[in-house]
Amino acid sequence: MGFADLALKGQVPADEALKVIVKEARRLQRLTNDILDVSRIDGGRISYMMEEIKLNDLVLNVINSARVNVGDRVSLKTAINTEKDLVIRGDRERLMQMLTNILGNAAKFTKEGAITVETGYSDRGKGDVVIKVSDTGGGIPGEVLPNLFGKFVTKNVGNENKQGTGLGLFISKAIVAAHKGSISAHNKDGASSQYRCLSMQASEHTSISLQNPLSFLS
Repeated sequence: MGFADLALKGQVPADEALKVIVKEARRLQRLTNDILDVSRIDGGRISYMMEEIKLNDLVLNVINSARVNVGDRVSLKTAINTEKDLVIRGDRERLMQMLTNILGNAAKFTKEGAITVETGYSDRGKGDVVIKVSDTGGGIPGEVLPNLFGKFVTKNVGNENKQGTGLGLFISKAIVAAHKGSISAHNKDGASSQYRCLSMQASEHTSISLQNPLSFLS
């Protein structure tokens, strides 16, 4: 309550104190939610509500929500197939949580430039779909990369202005696994990083062609 006390004493402007208090309240809420999710994952108690989801709509919703958090120096872009709906079966809220965590982690390693989210079919075929997140940052530190999806691995690395709980990627990996998918990350030419966030079976109602062009939206 330090800033609240300072505001009450007139030592800092009330609006400045309120911004700090709200920011810290949200950080504590994220930490609490993440700890609860980790406890549920470790105990096998996390639940999922599966439904058919239009993947591109989900990605665009996450992008629009994330723009306010990445800062002015980083732009969010999409490279998605816009000719036909790419439909998957999954838990909408959990998949949005997963992608939000991935974008947040990409932002930690991207001080300026762009983060691009791409959707489409996996190159391994079999009707698998994939979400790829690429950034123009300096890449993920080599000592972090092997254990990137562990607990607290990224808590104190990356952009100091975008520190998180260090649990988001662990939770994201569990969410993807629950959808019978896989998740990985690698550096490209030492100058940027790419997350292959989701590789899972498309819904039987999906009809989409690899030959369809990708549309870049900013």
